[in-house]
Amino acid sequence: MPSPPLVSICIPTYNAEAFIADALDCALAQTYTPIEIVISDDGSSDRTVEIVQQLLDSKGISWQLNTHDRLGIAANWNHCITLTHGKYIKFLFQDDTITPDCIAKMVALAEQDAEIGLVFARRHIIHSDDTKLDQLYVDITKGWTNLSAIQSGRSLLADPKLLEAPFNKIGEPSSVLIAKDVFDKVGLFDPNLKQVLDLDMWLRIMAQYKIGYIDEILAGFRVHRNQQSMQNAHTGASWIDDWRLQFKMMGDNSYSLLPLELQQSLIEMSSNRIGQTYEDLESLRSQVLDAYGQLEKAGELIENLYKELETLPIITAQLDLTSAHLEQSYARIAAMESSKFWKLKESWLRLKRTLGLKAEE
Repeated sequence: MPSPPLVSICIPTYNAEAFIADALDCALAQTYTPIEIVISDDGSSDRTVEIVQQLLDSKGISWQLNTHDRLGIAANWNHCITLTHGKYIKFLFQDDTITPDCIAKMVALAEQDAEIGLVFARRHIIHSDDTKLDQLYVDITKGWTNLSAIQSGRSLLADPKLLEAPFNKIGEPSSVLIAKDVFDKVGLFDPNLKQVLDLDMWLRIMAQYKIGYIDEILAGFRVHRNQQSMQNAHTGASWIDDWRLQFKMMGDNSYSLLPLELQQSLIEMSSNRIGQTYEDLESLRSQVLDAYGQLEKAGELIENLYKELETLPIITAQLDLTSAHLEQSYARIAAMESSKFWKLKESWLRLKRTLGLKAEE
């Protein structure tokens, strides 16, 4: 009987002292062997490296810690992959968790079919503070029309709900197992993306491999105010990254291996989604401008009232809250308009006409 394949647990870190111990405990608790733990630290300035060394030094398990100057998210993920020796890559992010049998169950499924490039499972949400997550993103796998234990990745790309929310229906990297030789074929993570680089990878893998699915919760995705995805959402960076991927899907060579009919379907879905984004932005801009007009009138009214009263704590508190909400919307608009997104509208319309799609102004 052949020996079970080596699995490399990849943990890219950056200022991870708050939760890295929990992640390492999950890695050490795996029932599957053999494993190696590979940590790529992206220039942390806190106690991350110290904690890793303390927890792993005497565990008698194969592990390595590679520290380096700041590379950025995608480059650090990619660097972590290059350090591994396993047949499979199991990402475990610094603030996430996996169940003790996670790797065992994922490898068992992956080994059933050599054409499987990625295995994913459901995950639950871990709340570490009062940060809220839209209910739509709690059980993301429900977004698929159909899921089987083993299926063609192209069948998932052909799902009519592919580009409907939630956009990422596979999940975060902690929820997947990837055959390492997949990266030789589809390439590494795209450093031009900051928020949806994992989704871009899943789509590229779907184009060329079968996908495995385990209908069990095998990972935990931690939600907290300091994580990068939450910061991206507040600044508008995630919105920008979303349309950047849409443009990539419409013309990048990494999506050119799909059958012509499927390519056309993705192009049309992406084009429609981009068009809807432009419409939404126009509507949002109009709403915010109207709200600012109303806010100015309210400000004038309060200013007049202040002349008669010393304090208006309740009104001013409501005004501050309204102003904060408007500032978030305005920041979103500013992020979009300061980017290339708005300037690319004409290019997008020309591309639609070239592809024979209906292009309405």
